[in-house]
Amino acid sequence: MVPSVIVGDVEHTVGDTRALMDEKGIHALPVVNAAGEAVGMVTSADVLGDLPADMPLEEVMVHKVYT
Repeated sequence: MVPSVIVGDVEHTVGDTRALMDEKGIHALPVVNAAGEAVGMVTSADVLGDLPADMPLEEVMVHKVYT
């Protein structure tokens, strides 16, 4: 059995992503679009600090993903 991969959604906010990372105890997530395609990567360092919780995740994620 293959476990499900925990991913961030490109439509989520920085606050959503912080909460997901805290809940799951992880420090990095692939970010996917509505079609489930990898469109970015985000780490806990990307969402830490004084960023507003309602900031779109797309503004802080790394956009180049090599698959």
